[in-house]
Amino acid sequence: MKILSWNIRGIFGKVEEQYSNKLKIKHVENLLQKYDVIFLQETHLEQKKIADVYVTGFKSIHYCRPKRKKASSASGGISVFMKEEYREKVKLLPQNNPDVVWMHIFGKKK
Repeated sequence: MKILSWNIRGIFGKVEEQYSNKLKIKHVENLLQKYDVIFLQETHLEQKKIADVYVTGFKSIHYCRPKRKKASSASGGISVFMKEEYREKVKLLPQNNPDVVWMHIFGKKK
C-alpha cells in the first residue's frame, strides 16, 4: 500500500497565476493516481466547497475547520482519499478533534 501525506496549503489557490483546484492540474492528478491512500493537510476547505474536491477512483472524507471570526479565509482542514479497492482495508476511527485523523489499516503481516 502506497501512502502520500501532503501539506497542500489550500486546495484552491493560485497556480501559475491562475486560481484553480490544485487536484485538477494534470501532473498532480497523475501523481495522485500512484498512491492508494492520500492525506492532505491544511486544505483551507470550507464545507460549501467539498463537492468540488475529489480524485477520480478514490473515496474521500473531509474535516473542515470552522472559519475564525476575524479571518479572511478558511484555515486548517484535513482530507483523506482512499482508492476504491482499499475501502474495506482502511477504517477511520472515532475522534474528538477535527485536527487529527486516526485510522486502522487492515492487512496480512508478512
